[in-house]
Amino acid sequence: LNTGYAAGIVNASQAIMIAPSAITSEVYRDRPTVFSILSPANTVLRNGLKLMSDKGVRTLVAIRENTASGEEVCSSINNEASIAVLREIVLDSDAQLSTISAAVQRAQEDGAELLVGCVSSTLCEQIVRAAERADYNPK
Repeated sequence: LNTGYAAGIVNASQAIMIAPSAITSEVYRDRPTVFSILSPANTVLRNGLKLMSDKGVRTLVAIRENTASGEEVCSSINNEASIAVLREIVLDSDAQLSTISAAVQRAQEDGAELLVGCVSSTLCEQIVRAAERADYNPK
């Protein structure tokens, strides 16, 4: 059962639903009885990117998971005009270690000052470990 489907059923019955970990806007769109405790996906990166921009970061590579939430979270990156997006790399949720390492290597070769992951915590951990193995230390 996916959260969007469940939200539709709950909203149609006028019940209240709290979806604590759902961040994609599709879950909440036109559903006034469905709530979250998280920021909407398209705003998640706003403050962090502003902070990094204020600290002088001018380039980034985004690695996003091939999911609706990964796409929506990463869509907000383009709103920070002072940071150039050098590349967006899309990974499947079950990406192999060699694919993840290759993605990190591309970011490193691009010279990205910042590596942004719009991914699940499991994939994030694998990206961080791949960056450590490659001695890649972006801001």
